[in-house]
Amino acid sequence: MHNYKFKIKRNLPSLKTILALTNNIGIVQHTRYKTPDLRHGYCLDDNGRALVFTTRYLNYTNKNREMILKLSNTYLSYINVCQKPNGWMHNFISFDNHFLENTGSEDSFGRAIWGLGECAANSKDESQRQLATDILLNSLNNITKLESPRAVAYSLLGLNAYYSSCKQAHIIKYIEFGHNLLLHKFNHNSTNKWPWFENILAYSNALLPLALFMSAKNLDIPSSEKVALKSFDWLLTQTEVMQDGKSIPSPIGNRGWYRKNGLKATLDQQPIDVALTVMAAGHFFRATKNKIYQDAANLWFTWFLGNNIENVKVANLDDGYSYDGLQSKSTNQNHGAESVIAFLLAQLEICKLK
Repeated sequence: MHNYKFKIKRNLPSLKTILALTNNIGIVQHTRYKTPDLRHGYCLDDNGRALVFTTRYLNYTNKNREMILKLSNTYLSYINVCQKPNGWMHNFISFDNHFLENTGSEDSFGRAIWGLGECAANSKDESQRQLATDILLNSLNNITKLESPRAVAYSLLGLNAYYSSCKQAHIIKYIEFGHNLLLHKFNHNSTNKWPWFENILAYSNALLPLALFMSAKNLDIPSSEKVALKSFDWLLTQTEVMQDGKSIPSPIGNRGWYRKNGLKATLDQQPIDVALTVMAAGHFFRATKNKIYQDAANLWFTWFLGNNIENVKVANLDDGYSYDGLQSKSTNQNHGAESVIAFLLAQLEICKLK
Protein backbone atom coordinates (compact mmCIF):
# COMPACT_ATOMS: atom_id res chain seq x y z
CA MET A 1 0.00 0.00 0.00
CA HIS A 2 1.29 3.46 -0.88
CA ASN A 3 1.56 5.98 1.93
CA TYR A 4 1.17 9.68 1.23
CA LYS A 5 -0.14 12.60 3.24
CA PHE A 6 -1.45 14.85 0.49
CA LYS A 7 -5.21 15.20 0.20
CA ILE A 8 -6.17 15.24 -3.47
CA LYS A 9 -8.80 17.70 -4.62
CA ARG A 10 -10.51 16.10 -7.59
CA ASN A 11 -11.53 19.38 -9.19
CA LEU A 12 -12.22 19.78 -12.88
CA PRO A 13 -9.01 21.06 -14.56
CA SER A 14 -8.75 24.82 -14.90
CA LEU A 15 -8.64 26.04 -18.50
CA LYS A 16 -7.05 29.38 -17.66
CA THR A 17 -3.51 28.61 -18.81
CA ILE A 18 -4.31 26.48 -21.86
CA LEU A 19 -6.55 29.30 -23.08
CA ALA A 20 -3.77 31.83 -22.53
CA LEU A 21 -1.33 29.68 -24.55
CA THR A 22 -3.66 29.08 -27.50
CA ASN A 23 -4.18 31.50 -30.38
CA ASN A 24 -5.59 31.15 -33.88
CA ILE A 25 -2.62 29.05 -35.07
CA GLY A 26 -2.32 26.57 -32.21
CA ILE A 27 -0.92 26.21 -28.74
CA VAL A 28 2.36 28.09 -28.20
CA GLN A 29 5.25 25.77 -27.46
CA HIS A 30 7.13 27.68 -24.73
CA THR A 31 6.72 30.46 -22.18
CA ARG A 32 8.95 32.83 -20.28
CA TYR A 33 7.49 32.52 -16.82
CA LYS A 34 3.75 32.89 -17.52
CA THR A 35 4.07 34.76 -20.82
CA PRO A 36 3.85 32.87 -24.14
CA ASP A 37 7.27 33.00 -25.85
CA LEU A 38 6.36 33.32 -29.50
CA ARG A 39 10.01 33.20 -30.59
CA HIS A 40 9.82 29.39 -30.44
CA GLY A 41 6.54 29.15 -32.32
CA TYR A 42 4.41 26.01 -32.26
CA CYS A 43 4.93 22.27 -32.56
CA LEU A 44 2.93 19.26 -33.67
CA ASP A 45 3.64 17.35 -30.45
CA ASP A 46 1.84 19.87 -28.25
CA ASN A 47 -1.15 20.29 -30.55
CA GLY A 48 -1.56 16.51 -30.72
CA ARG A 49 -1.48 16.21 -26.94
CA ALA A 50 -3.80 19.20 -26.55
CA LEU A 51 -6.31 17.50 -28.85
CA VAL A 52 -6.22 14.44 -26.58
CA PHE A 53 -6.98 16.64 -23.58
CA THR A 54 -9.89 18.52 -25.13
CA THR A 55 -11.41 15.30 -26.45
CA ARG A 56 -11.15 13.60 -23.08
CA TYR A 57 -12.43 16.69 -21.27
CA LEU A 58 -15.76 16.64 -23.11
CA ASN A 59 -16.05 12.89 -22.63
CA TYR A 60 -15.84 13.49 -18.89
CA THR A 61 -18.03 16.57 -18.57
CA ASN A 62 -20.23 18.74 -20.75
CA LYS A 63 -19.09 21.91 -18.99
CA ASN A 64 -17.38 24.59 -21.10
CA ARG A 65 -18.55 22.71 -24.19
CA GLU A 66 -18.32 25.54 -26.74
CA MET A 67 -14.98 26.72 -25.40
CA ILE A 68 -13.49 23.21 -25.53
CA LEU A 69 -14.85 22.53 -29.03
CA LYS A 70 -13.23 25.76 -30.23
CA LEU A 71 -9.90 24.72 -28.72
CA SER A 72 -10.21 21.26 -30.29
CA ASN A 73 -10.86 22.82 -33.66
CA THR A 74 -7.69 24.90 -33.37
CA TYR A 75 -5.51 21.90 -32.48
CA LEU A 76 -7.05 19.73 -35.18
CA SER A 77 -6.57 22.53 -37.71
CA TYR A 78 -2.87 22.70 -36.79
CA ILE A 79 -2.44 18.97 -37.44
CA ASN A 80 -4.34 19.28 -40.70
CA VAL A 81 -2.00 22.04 -41.88
CA CYS A 82 1.04 19.97 -40.90
CA GLN A 83 0.07 16.87 -42.85
CA LYS A 84 1.88 16.41 -46.14
CA PRO A 85 0.28 14.69 -49.16
CA ASN A 86 2.16 11.46 -48.36
CA GLY A 87 0.75 11.40 -44.82
CA TRP A 88 3.93 12.43 -42.98
CA MET A 89 3.84 15.56 -40.86
CA HIS A 90 5.69 18.81 -40.47
CA ASN A 91 6.37 19.60 -36.81
CA PHE A 92 7.42 23.19 -36.11
CA ILE A 93 5.70 26.36 -37.31
CA SER A 94 7.27 29.74 -36.62
CA PHE A 95 5.53 32.66 -34.93
CA ASP A 96 5.03 34.21 -38.39
CA ASN A 97 3.38 30.99 -39.65
CA HIS A 98 6.10 29.26 -41.70
CA PHE A 99 7.20 25.62 -41.52
CA LEU A 100 10.64 25.30 -39.96
CA GLU A 101 11.57 21.88 -41.36
CA ASN A 102 10.56 19.56 -44.16
CA THR A 103 9.55 16.60 -42.02
CA GLY A 104 9.05 16.37 -38.27
CA SER A 105 10.38 13.73 -35.89
CA GLU A 106 8.87 10.28 -35.51
CA ASP A 107 7.80 11.12 -31.96
CA SER A 108 5.90 14.21 -33.10
CA PHE A 109 4.15 12.10 -35.75
CA GLY A 110 3.20 9.53 -33.11
CA ARG A 111 1.77 12.18 -30.80
CA ALA A 112 -0.30 13.55 -33.67
CA ILE A 113 -1.69 10.05 -34.35
CA TRP A 114 -2.60 9.80 -30.65
CA GLY A 115 -4.60 13.01 -30.86
CA LEU A 116 -6.21 12.09 -34.17
CA GLY A 117 -7.23 8.64 -32.97
CA GLU A 118 -8.88 9.93 -29.82
CA CYS A 119 -10.62 12.74 -31.69
CA ALA A 120 -11.83 10.46 -34.48
CA ALA A 121 -13.21 8.03 -31.92
CA ASN A 122 -14.63 10.32 -29.28
CA SER A 123 -15.06 13.93 -30.38
CA LYS A 124 -18.47 15.41 -29.57
CA ASP A 125 -18.44 17.23 -32.91
CA GLU A 126 -19.21 15.20 -36.03
CA SER A 127 -17.17 17.38 -38.40
CA GLN A 128 -14.14 17.08 -36.14
CA ARG A 129 -14.52 13.31 -36.05
CA GLN A 130 -14.71 13.20 -39.84
CA LEU A 131 -11.64 15.39 -40.37
CA ALA A 132 -9.60 13.56 -37.73
CA THR A 133 -10.52 10.27 -39.40
CA ASP A 134 -9.48 11.54 -42.84
CA ILE A 135 -6.09 12.75 -41.57
CA LEU A 136 -5.53 9.56 -39.58
CA LEU A 137 -6.32 7.25 -42.48
CA ASN A 138 -4.02 9.25 -44.77
CA SER A 139 -1.18 8.65 -42.30
CA LEU A 140 -1.66 4.93 -41.71
CA ASN A 141 0.90 3.58 -44.18
CA ASN A 142 3.64 5.58 -42.51
CA ILE A 143 3.07 3.89 -39.15
CA THR A 144 4.79 0.71 -40.33
CA LYS A 145 7.86 2.77 -41.22
CA LEU A 146 8.36 3.98 -37.64
CA GLU A 147 11.41 2.78 -35.71
CA SER A 148 11.24 4.79 -32.48
CA PRO A 149 9.47 2.70 -29.82
CA ARG A 150 7.87 5.83 -28.33
CA ALA A 151 6.61 7.01 -31.70
CA VAL A 152 5.10 3.57 -32.19
CA ALA A 153 3.64 3.58 -28.68
CA TYR A 154 2.04 7.01 -29.08
CA SER A 155 0.59 5.88 -32.40
CA LEU A 156 -0.81 2.80 -30.68
CA LEU A 157 -2.67 4.93 -28.15
CA GLY A 158 -4.45 6.65 -31.01
CA LEU A 159 -4.99 3.51 -33.09
CA ASN A 160 -6.39 1.54 -30.17
CA ALA A 161 -8.77 4.37 -29.25
CA TYR A 162 -9.95 4.56 -32.87
CA TYR A 163 -10.29 0.80 -33.29
CA SER A 164 -12.18 0.41 -30.01
CA SER A 165 -14.74 2.85 -31.38
CA CYS A 166 -15.02 1.82 -35.05
CA LYS A 167 -13.88 -1.85 -35.08
CA GLN A 168 -12.57 -1.41 -38.62
CA ALA A 169 -10.65 -4.60 -39.45
CA HIS A 170 -7.96 -2.88 -41.55
CA ILE A 171 -6.71 -1.02 -38.44
CA ILE A 172 -5.71 -4.31 -36.81
CA LYS A 173 -2.60 -4.82 -38.95
CA TYR A 174 -1.18 -1.50 -37.75
CA ILE A 175 -1.91 -2.38 -34.13
CA GLU A 176 -0.24 -5.75 -34.74
CA PHE A 177 2.83 -4.01 -36.15
CA GLY A 178 3.17 -1.81 -33.08
CA HIS A 179 2.44 -4.63 -30.65
CA ASN A 180 5.03 -6.89 -32.27
CA LEU A 181 7.68 -4.16 -32.30
CA LEU A 182 7.23 -3.40 -28.60
CA LEU A 183 7.11 -7.08 -27.66
CA HIS A 184 10.28 -7.73 -29.68
CA LYS A 185 11.99 -4.84 -27.88
CA PHE A 186 10.99 -6.32 -24.55
CA ASN A 187 12.07 -9.87 -25.38
CA HIS A 188 15.38 -8.65 -26.79
CA ASN A 189 16.36 -6.39 -23.88
CA SER A 190 14.70 -7.75 -20.75
CA THR A 191 16.30 -9.87 -18.06
CA ASN A 192 15.03 -11.12 -14.70
CA LYS A 193 16.46 -8.05 -13.01
CA TRP A 194 15.69 -5.64 -15.85
CA PRO A 195 12.27 -6.53 -17.37
CA TRP A 196 12.15 -3.62 -19.76
CA PHE A 197 11.93 -2.68 -23.45
CA GLU A 198 15.34 -0.99 -23.67
CA ASN A 199 18.67 -0.96 -21.88
CA ILE A 200 17.80 2.48 -20.58
CA LEU A 201 14.97 4.16 -18.69
CA ALA A 202 14.71 7.46 -20.53
CA TYR A 203 11.63 9.63 -21.08
CA SER A 204 7.88 8.88 -21.20
CA ASN A 205 8.61 5.43 -19.82
CA ALA A 206 5.08 4.47 -18.72
CA LEU A 207 3.94 4.98 -22.30
CA LEU A 208 5.52 1.69 -23.41
CA PRO A 209 3.68 -0.75 -21.11
CA LEU A 210 0.45 1.23 -21.54
CA ALA A 211 0.59 0.98 -25.35
CA LEU A 212 1.49 -2.72 -25.23
CA PHE A 213 -1.36 -3.48 -22.82
CA MET A 214 -3.99 -1.62 -24.86
CA SER A 215 -2.85 -3.40 -28.03
CA ALA A 216 -2.82 -6.82 -26.37
CA LYS A 217 -6.40 -6.22 -25.21
CA ASN A 218 -7.61 -5.44 -28.72
CA LEU A 219 -5.61 -8.32 -30.20
CA ASP A 220 -6.71 -10.69 -27.41
CA ILE A 221 -3.17 -11.72 -26.41
CA PRO A 222 -3.25 -12.27 -22.61
CA SER A 223 0.46 -13.13 -22.48
CA SER A 224 1.33 -9.65 -23.74
CA GLU A 225 -1.01 -8.10 -21.19
CA LYS A 226 1.04 -9.86 -18.50
CA VAL A 227 4.28 -8.54 -20.01
CA ALA A 228 2.87 -5.00 -19.98
CA LEU A 229 1.82 -5.23 -16.32
CA LYS A 230 5.11 -6.85 -15.34
CA SER A 231 7.13 -4.08 -16.97
CA PHE A 232 4.95 -1.35 -15.43
CA ASP A 233 5.18 -2.90 -11.98
CA TRP A 234 8.96 -2.99 -12.29
CA LEU A 235 9.04 0.60 -13.52
CA LEU A 236 7.26 1.67 -10.33
CA THR A 237 9.91 -0.07 -8.22
CA GLN A 238 12.58 1.95 -10.04
CA THR A 239 10.81 5.30 -9.76
CA GLU A 240 9.43 5.39 -6.22
CA VAL A 241 11.51 6.02 -3.11
CA MET A 242 10.79 6.10 0.62
CA GLN A 243 11.37 9.25 2.65
CA ASP A 244 10.29 9.63 6.27
CA GLY A 245 8.13 6.54 6.00
CA LYS A 246 6.14 7.62 2.95
CA SER A 247 6.28 6.84 -0.74
CA ILE A 248 7.69 9.50 -3.05
CA PRO A 249 7.27 9.41 -6.84
CA SER A 250 10.68 10.01 -8.41
CA PRO A 251 10.61 9.77 -12.22
CA ILE A 252 13.88 9.32 -14.05
CA GLY A 253 15.62 12.68 -14.43
CA ASN A 254 16.32 14.11 -17.87
CA ARG A 255 19.91 14.94 -16.88
CA GLY A 256 21.41 11.58 -17.76
CA TRP A 257 18.45 9.17 -17.44
CA TYR A 258 19.20 5.65 -16.19
CA ARG A 259 21.21 3.14 -18.20
CA LYS A 260 21.33 -0.48 -17.10
CA ASN A 261 24.20 -0.87 -14.62
CA GLY A 262 24.63 2.92 -14.57
CA LEU A 263 23.65 5.74 -12.24
CA LYS A 264 20.05 6.87 -11.95
CA ALA A 265 19.54 10.57 -12.75
CA THR A 266 17.15 12.39 -10.41
CA LEU A 267 17.44 16.01 -11.54
CA ASP A 268 15.16 17.69 -14.09
CA GLN A 269 12.16 15.43 -13.53
CA GLN A 270 9.49 16.15 -16.13
CA PRO A 271 5.70 16.55 -15.73
CA ILE A 272 5.07 14.45 -18.85
CA ASP A 273 6.68 11.42 -17.20
CA VAL A 274 4.51 11.86 -14.12
CA ALA A 275 1.33 12.35 -16.16
CA LEU A 276 1.90 9.25 -18.28
CA THR A 277 2.44 7.19 -15.12
CA VAL A 278 -0.82 8.53 -13.69
CA MET A 279 -2.67 7.74 -16.93
CA ALA A 280 -1.15 4.26 -17.24
CA ALA A 281 -1.95 3.39 -13.62
CA GLY A 282 -5.51 4.66 -14.05
CA HIS A 283 -5.97 2.59 -17.19
CA PHE A 284 -4.57 -0.54 -15.52
CA PHE A 285 -6.89 -0.03 -12.54
CA ARG A 286 -9.97 0.16 -14.75
CA ALA A 287 -8.82 -2.89 -16.74
CA THR A 288 -7.80 -5.12 -13.82
CA LYS A 289 -9.77 -3.68 -10.86
CA ASN A 290 -6.54 -4.06 -8.88
CA LYS A 291 -6.52 -1.29 -6.27
CA ILE A 292 -2.72 -1.19 -6.34
CA TYR A 293 -2.96 0.73 -9.61
CA GLN A 294 -5.57 3.12 -8.25
CA ASP A 295 -3.23 3.86 -5.35
CA ALA A 296 -0.33 4.32 -7.76
CA ALA A 297 -2.27 6.84 -9.86
CA ASN A 298 -3.20 8.85 -6.77
CA LEU A 299 0.35 8.70 -5.42
CA TRP A 300 1.94 9.87 -8.65
CA PHE A 301 -0.46 12.78 -8.94
CA THR A 302 0.78 14.04 -5.57
CA TRP A 303 4.16 14.69 -7.23
CA PHE A 304 2.56 17.85 -8.64
CA LEU A 305 1.35 18.84 -5.17
CA GLY A 306 4.75 18.65 -3.50
CA ASN A 307 5.14 14.95 -2.74
CA ASN A 308 8.47 14.76 -4.55
CA ILE A 309 12.13 14.42 -3.59
CA GLU A 310 12.53 18.21 -3.30
CA ASN A 311 9.27 18.82 -1.38
CA VAL A 312 8.41 21.54 -3.89
CA LYS A 313 4.95 22.30 -5.28
CA VAL A 314 5.17 21.88 -9.06
CA ALA A 315 1.64 22.72 -10.24
CA ASN A 316 -0.99 25.41 -9.76
CA LEU A 317 -4.46 23.90 -9.50
CA ASP A 318 -6.29 27.23 -9.67
CA ASP A 319 -4.67 28.37 -12.92
CA GLY A 320 -4.14 24.95 -14.50
CA TYR A 321 -0.41 24.77 -15.10
CA SER A 322 2.69 22.85 -14.12
CA TYR A 323 6.21 24.23 -14.10
CA ASP A 324 8.56 22.80 -16.70
CA GLY A 325 10.60 20.55 -14.45
CA LEU A 326 11.74 19.68 -10.94
CA GLN A 327 15.27 20.79 -10.19
CA SER A 328 17.40 20.83 -7.05
CA LYS A 329 15.33 22.64 -4.39
CA SER A 330 13.34 24.46 -7.05
CA THR A 331 11.34 24.27 -10.27
CA ASN A 332 11.90 25.58 -13.77
CA GLN A 333 9.68 28.66 -13.51
CA ASN A 334 8.48 28.49 -17.12
CA HIS A 335 5.40 26.46 -17.93
CA GLY A 336 5.31 25.49 -21.58
CA ALA A 337 2.58 23.62 -23.40
CA GLU A 338 3.96 20.12 -22.78
CA SER A 339 3.98 20.60 -19.02
CA VAL A 340 0.61 22.34 -18.93
CA ILE A 341 -1.12 19.66 -20.99
CA ALA A 342 0.58 16.87 -19.05
CA PHE A 343 -0.75 18.27 -15.78
CA LEU A 344 -4.25 18.75 -17.18
CA LEU A 345 -4.34 15.18 -18.51
CA ALA A 346 -3.15 13.84 -15.15
CA GLN A 347 -5.76 15.88 -13.29
CA LEU A 348 -8.49 14.65 -15.60
CA GLU A 349 -7.36 11.06 -14.99
CA ILE A 350 -7.58 11.61 -11.23
CA CYS A 351 -11.11 12.99 -11.63
CA LYS A 352 -12.10 9.69 -13.28
CA LEU A 353 -10.84 7.74 -10.26
CA LYS A 354 -13.44 9.19 -7.87
